[in-house]
Amino acid sequence: MPRKPLTIPKLKKKLDRIFSLYIRHRDSFDGENLECITCGKVVPIKEAHCGHHISRAVSPTRYSETNCAGQCAYDNVFREGAQWLFGPALRLKHGDYAYEQMLEESRQPWKWNREWLEERITYYQDELKAMGVKY
Repeated sequence: MPRKPLTIPKLKKKLDRIFSLYIRHRDSFDGENLECITCGKVVPIKEAHCGHHISRAVSPTRYSETNCAGQCAYDNVFREGAQWLFGPALRLKHGDYAYEQMLEESRQPWKWNREWLEERITYYQDELKAMGVKY
C-alpha cells in the first residue's frame, strides 16, 4: 500500500528541523560551536537556535538564509530575538542589497506548496550531507 503524502504542516515541521540544523552548521566556525549573531557568545551547535530576524510567521522569509542566523537560546527566546541587534548584524553579514531584497521578499504574497517544501527538504538534506552532518 503506497504511503500517504505528508501534509503541508508536517512538511513544514520537517523542513524547520533540517533548515535549522543547516543554518547552525553554516554559521559554525569549527563544526561544533557558533558565535551568536546578536551577543557574540560562543555556544555549541546543539544548544544554539536558528534565529529569525523577520518572524517565522512571515511565510516568504521563513526559510530565507539571509533572514536566519545561529543565535544563542537566551537571545532568541528571552530577548525575543534581540531584533535591535539582529537586523544590523544581518545587514553587515550579507550586505545592504541582500538585506533589502530579503525585506522586500517578506512583503510578497505567499501560498505554501507541497512540491516546493519537498524540494527544499531535499536541497538542505544534500547540503547537510556535503557538510558531513548527520541528521
